[in-house]
Amino acid sequence: MAAALVVHAPLLERRRHPRNTCHTDATVVLDEGLTRLPADIVDISPAGAKLELPEVLDLPRKFYMLFNHQIAP
Repeated sequence: MAAALVVHAPLLERRRHPRNTCHTDATVVLDEGLTRLPADIVDISPAGAKLELPEVLDLPRKFYMLFNHQIAP
């Protein structure tokens, strides 16, 4: 039996804003400051960011993050 050659076409970028890779350490702040989770900001754009967290969870639509121990919405 011969092996099949699979060729994948490049994915079409459909986002309105391009993402920029950054790998920045941050802290997600939840529950009015009672819960803090370490996070890695993988990439960012004017419309949002991709985060890596130590566990899978549903984040609220809006939350705070700490960068260099300073809080930003």
